[in-house]
Amino acid sequence: MNRTVLSLVAVAVLSVACGPVETSSCGASGCTYSRSGTASSQPIGGSCANDGECSGSMKCDTTAPNGYCYQSGCSTSADCPTGGVCVTDSPNFCVKLCTASSDCRPGYRCVLFTNSNRGWCGY
Repeated sequence: MNRTVLSLVAVAVLSVACGPVETSSCGASGCTYSRSGTASSQPIGGSCANDGECSGSMKCDTTAPNGYCYQSGCSTSADCPTGGVCVTDSPNFCVKLCTASSDCRPGYRCVLFTNSNRGWCGY
């Protein structure tokens, strides 16, 4: 293997292993910073600032306090990531399953489903 190929492989491995790559661009008005990738992907119900911070194909609800990773388009809870439950509420979406508020992150509480001891982490 030649040196160029080895260098490219090393950069790819380090990028995956080390998480985000930060870049900066500076001009007369100052510098801007951007980030590609995430150090860790948030699970369902996790906090986020954008879709890229959520695991897999989940999205970030930025209107929720500190963001909320969810998945849209489920038919049943089997369609949801581990720890999720499908809320059939047009549109259907997956949210974090809970049985008590202690299952939810700070600032969220367990909203029980009607006639059930299970619910979802909401605010």
